[in-house]
Order: sequence, then C-alpha cells, then structure tokens
Amino acid sequence: MEHSFLIIIIEVTILISGFVGLWFYKNQFALKNKKNSEFYSDYLNSKKWEDLRRKALERSDYKCEFCSSPYKAVHHVRYPKKYKEDHLDNLLVVCDKCHAKLHGIRDEKMIEKNEKIVVNESENLYSEEVKTGSHIYYFHVRYFAEQKKCLRIIESGKRGERQVEVTEDDLEKFAQNITEGLALLNNKGYVQFEEKILANNCTYFFEIKSAINESKYLKITESRRKDNSVFEKDHVIVFEDEGKLFLIGFRNTINFVKG
Repeated sequence: MEHSFLIIIIEVTILISGFVGLWFYKNQFALKNKKNSEFYSDYLNSKKWEDLRRKALERSDYKCEFCSSPYKAVHHVRYPKKYKEDHLDNLLVVCDKCHAKLHGIRDEKMIEKNEKIVVNESENLYSEEVKTGSHIYYFHVRYFAEQKKCLRIIESGKRGERQVEVTEDDLEKFAQNITEGLALLNNKGYVQFEEKILANNCTYFFEIKSAINESKYLKITESRRKDNSVFEKDHVIVFEDEGKLFLIGFRNTINFVKG
C-alpha cells in the first residue's frame, strides 16, 4: 500500500513539474518575442531606418526592384541581430505582389487582385507639378484597389524625395486639414496646429513646426501599419513661403478627383 502511494506521489510530482516547465517556457518565449517586437518597432521609428529607407527608395526610383511597379514596402532580406548593423544592401523595395512572394505567400486571389492593381497603377490619371524656391511638388492621381482613386504627393528637394498617399475615401478630411494648416502658416508668431485622421491601415498627422531660422512649415505625416506593432512613416513638408503655390496644385488635383 505504501509502495503504491509513493508511486502515485512521484507520478503527480512529475506531472506538476511538466506543467510548470511548460508554463515557464511559454512565458519566456512570449516575453522574448515581445521584447524583439518592441525593439524592431523602435528601430523602424529611428533616424537610421529613416535614412536607409530613403536611400533604398531613391535607388529604386520609388519602384519595385523586381517588376518596376509602384512600391509598397521596403523589405529586409535578413533581419540583423543588431539593427545598428543594418545596411542598404540588405533592403529591397517591393510591390505587394513581389513582397508576398518573398514571404512565401501563395494566396492566388490576393495575387490576382494585385496584378489588376499593378496594371491600373502603371499610368497616372492626372499629374500636376509645382515648382517653388527650394522644392518641387508632384501631385499624381491613379487608380488603387477596386477602381478607387489615390492621390500621391511627392516632395523633391535637397534632402531627396518624400511622399504621402491618400485614397479618395479619406481625401475630404485630408484636404480640409491641409487647407486649414496652410492658412495658419500666414499667422505671425507662434502657431499651434496638431490634427490627425484615422484611416483603414494608416494614420495621418498634420502639424505646424518651426525651423532653426524660425520659419514655419506644415508637416504632413503618413504612418502606415506594417503589422500589429510596427509602423512605417513618411512625410512631406510645406514652408510658409511655398504654401500658396502648393495649394494651387493641390486644389487643381482635388478638383480632378471630385470631377
């Protein structure tokens, strides 16, 4: 009797130890993934990633490096153990279709849909160019998914090219904030203006900031969700002395979309 009871005690002890070990392993694994995710998220919001991403986009002329379609993402060939060791040769500028292939995704419906998008995106429906003292702004309208129009604003200057995109679903609020922000740039002294728009997979921020020489500018930021904890950001800026010319090109483009 005592021998059987001892065996039961040993078996129960082993079972409990197994559950405790499994619980500990799962929690450590989850904690490690969380730390890695937070670290990667911090890296994607760093100046180093911003500079590398810009150089990769300039290298590819803002096109997919496999098929020359408009770009959608900057892909890591390998994720470095230390992100400070990341480099330009480790990055590929890709469209949605090629990005899916790199990750081994074989969703035929998604690929078929993206192929249609690529065909539609290959030509701009409308383009406008605005030259100011130090920048050139390009306004391009093209078709996006489901035959919806998309506006791409590109700022070209000494610091390279930056761009933001907005679909026609969010264009009205987007235009309202830009118009309001540009109007406030003409006010003398300190101006506080901070607005945002929550869209499907991204958030737009509109802020008035001051440069070192105290000239004011409107910063338009697009923060697009890459996964649950990672966002990719890009922005364009418009200085107070460029606002009127920018607004002319912007309104002409808006009128085309509405028409």
